[in-house]
Amino acid sequence: MILLAGILAACGESVSAPAADGGDERLESVTGGHTRVVWMWHQAKKKAGEYSNDTHGNGRSHFLMGLDSRDGLGARKLIGKMGNWSRPMLSPDGKTVVYTDKNVKRKKGMKHFSPVIYALPWGKPLSEARKIGKGHGVDVWADPQDGVVYVYAIDNLRPTKRFATGGKRMQRYRLDGKKGEFEYGREILFEEEISLDNFQLTRDGRTASGQFPWPNGGTIDMESGEWTKHAQGCWTSIAPDDSGVMWVFDGAHRNARMFGSQGKVSWKTAIDSHPDFLGLEVYHPRWSNHPRVITLTGPYGTTARGGNQISKGGNEAEIFVGRFSENLREVEDWVKLTENSTGDYYPDVWVAGGEAVSLDLAKLGTAAQPSSGAESDEAGVETVFRWRDGNGDNKIGKRRITVEPVGTARLGYQFQMLLDGGRFVVDEESTQAVQKLMAGDAAWSVSFVLEEAGAPKAPAVLVDLSGTALFRMPGGIGYGDTFLPISKIGMHTYTLTISGKKLIAAAIDGKLVKLDQFSGSAPVNATAGISFGSEMNWPMGYQAGISDITLASGILEPRPAAESRQPKPPQIRIRAKLIEKQPTPTSIERDTYVRSLVHYTYAVEEVLEGDFKDQEVAVWHWVVLDDRETAGLPEILGETYELTIEPAEAPYHKELDGELSTQPFTDLYLDTRIPRYHR
Repeated sequence: MILLAGILAACGESVSAPAADGGDERLESVTGGHTRVVWMWHQAKKKAGEYSNDTHGNGRSHFLMGLDSRDGLGARKLIGKMGNWSRPMLSPDGKTVVYTDKNVKRKKGMKHFSPVIYALPWGKPLSEARKIGKGHGVDVWADPQDGVVYVYAIDNLRPTKRFATGGKRMQRYRLDGKKGEFEYGREILFEEEISLDNFQLTRDGRTASGQFPWPNGGTIDMESGEWTKHAQGCWTSIAPDDSGVMWVFDGAHRNARMFGSQGKVSWKTAIDSHPDFLGLEVYHPRWSNHPRVITLTGPYGTTARGGNQISKGGNEAEIFVGRFSENLREVEDWVKLTENSTGDYYPDVWVAGGEAVSLDLAKLGTAAQPSSGAESDEAGVETVFRWRDGNGDNKIGKRRITVEPVGTARLGYQFQMLLDGGRFVVDEESTQAVQKLMAGDAAWSVSFVLEEAGAPKAPAVLVDLSGTALFRMPGGIGYGDTFLPISKIGMHTYTLTISGKKLIAAAIDGKLVKLDQFSGSAPVNATAGISFGSEMNWPMGYQAGISDITLASGILEPRPAAESRQPKPPQIRIRAKLIEKQPTPTSIERDTYVRSLVHYTYAVEEVLEGDFKDQEVAVWHWVVLDDRETAGLPEILGETYELTIEPAEAPYHKELDGELSTQPFTDLYLDTRIPRYHR
């Protein structure tokens, strides 16, 4: 199903010709009307016998390509001179191409950016390109009130050794070049860490998708400047109507995780469904100006599925345009626009009349629901820290609370912090708020949900509080020389009140519990920050996850028992022979990712516990955590290993959707062992 073929000739030029399956009409059968497409076509150069690629558009070996479904010219060079025509975009009327020259300078392995935005009328020579302003263009939007068209740009791009970068300022220019009242003709909208891929606005301009920064995908309220995290991932995009539906691209680079207008996860849509993709990765996904039309590039790689094919593949990537079903659950039709031997990247699509089409929320099944909002403070308390889980936003007012995993710490199936191999470090502003809370002798409280498989055999740090800590002891929770006895194992809510460095009251699942004194000396901790878990001296074999954490002044009312928000995955224990291993991605292949899962394939020899019928199984193993390779994984092909595994696909282990990962063709399971590093 090939529409147009751009054939790479020996001299490096291309000859474009309509394919035999209907040419330009095939594109319109997918989009529903007159369509224009723009993209970057990389001209690979051989280095050490291999072709180069430039998936992120940092080099100057690109042609600016375009296709108009009604001019009969096919895919052609809009700019025949090679250069850096980064992130080409079409104006709302389809008559202008906006692109950025990143002006990349390389110094000692670092890329430095001095981006400048240009506008070129469709079909006109490069001599008619007009400079818009500084920054990297990310969206072109027409104000529905007065029709003024703006180019949105990210400025102050960070130097980086990585392939991708971001900036620290969002600004906009008028496309017509009029400077208006703003200095240098630009209007600065907000100062915020933001990645380049993809910032896009809704039709009314009130909401935009983005990463603030990567990997925190979500939406931003353009009036207040407040952003809301929806999930970890990349390549966010938002429907170009006012439905508020947006996606966050998953770490496997195959699925769009869709969110309704209230930020609720509704479903996952596979966008790797074209037969040519062969289960490989796709990239550069972007909504067009029509809410049912998308574009992307792919496939990346040929048959290899290890590592990150985005960074080491790319010459196979072609331009595809797809049409969503009415409920956005699938891409119901595709058209392939290119067929050549080098990479095609960063497509953007304009469909005539697309700006007048809106999604039907009733068919989506995601009609807007009233938001419950943040918890309100109880009388006599002031909350300074509230972290529910790693699935969404955690804010108090405008302050965003973040926890960064260190070591082999990671999220669990309920998006809770797993503390069995590392710790989660609290952001500096929230740390200062907690330290201020603890500074005096006034009472303060902490509440959290702890899920554990058993009691530890030695003290384990649950909450590290700047020189002191809440410890999980073999028989309970200790703070200072006071002790909360615990006889129940599983998932429970704990509410503790502390005054004068002593634990003075505690409740489990809403019921007050009598406190005891330590019979011996209490453990101490001498760190300066606020964190959960511990990088060192965590008791071997003790598995625990913590979530729903609140720290507040005064006395919190005892919190009720927690209810599971996600189904608990069943465990299966097997003996199986290792028959295939995917390679661990190198640091270059991982690029900005600091965690990675790859799958190994096993032949099942015996089911020791649980229910499992298949003869083979693909198992995800954590191979990289905190930018370090893990140790102790099965290594020898043909050897038999004992594994405890859990189903990793929906509805289980949704927390892994945003991680860099490989994807087999069969059902996927997760190795439950606690990851460890090489000694």
